[in-house]
Amino acid sequence: MKIKNFTEIDAWKEARILTREIYLITNKTNFSRDFGLKDQIRRAACSIMANIAEGFGCYSNSEFIRYLVISRRSCSELDSHLYIGLDQKYISQDEFDNLIKQSSKVAQLINGFIRYLRTNQRANELTNKRTNGFTFIELLITLAVIAICFLPLMRMFSASLEQVYVTNDLTVARYLAQEGMEKVKNLGFTEAQFEDLGDIWEPALDKPPLELNNRYWRVFRKIVKGTDPLEIRIQVYQLSAISYQLSEKPIVEVVTLVEDLDWNPVE
Repeated sequence: MKIKNFTEIDAWKEARILTREIYLITNKTNFSRDFGLKDQIRRAACSIMANIAEGFGCYSNSEFIRYLVISRRSCSELDSHLYIGLDQKYISQDEFDNLIKQSSKVAQLINGFIRYLRTNQRANELTNKRTNGFTFIELLITLAVIAICFLPLMRMFSASLEQVYVTNDLTVARYLAQEGMEKVKNLGFTEAQFEDLGDIWEPALDKPPLELNNRYWRVFRKIVKGTDPLEIRIQVYQLSAISYQLSEKPIVEVVTLVEDLDWNPVE
């Protein structure tokens, strides 16, 4: 039976179940507080589903297979994150075993689908050898029409896509700034203690940067000495993917004022 929609693919159905379980388990108290691991494992689960769906929209089996391979890699990434959750006692052994079992089931279904597509691809290649000349000419004509008629639309689409990336980056930067501010509040330090602590980069400059939304990030906590009450700034910088060079200005900056009487020790 021909598959008409990606939601009919067994691997996607099982990946949906896995993703639902991952979201439920990462909402548990201990897991939900580990923002980094929570974000990574959820992104891995979503990647499994998304790449199956995106691959279904491709025009060739070879393209589809490429996305399925990415989806299968995300299964392995998710398994690794589950081991961390188990080691940190965020999840029980039974929860771990059930999630690993579901992840393995998804990976096996993806492998089976890849084998099917490769077999079907070879059969199509043998059939298409007789009509390659006509198909190639038809393709050239189609590309010419697209270039002439739809180039302005493609430019508009590119501009819209760039705006989406900017919006997503701002959302990530705000999330990191909020997380940094929460860390400051949870320390419960006095002004003197903060001044002794000094400025801090997270991660440290000799460590790899954070990777979120396919971008690289560093967070700078700046203690503005000499201010009364003491001022603390959380600055979020985006880095170049090639050289890890910081952006000239922070993407997001938030400020808080520290007064000794306003801080309570964390229990």
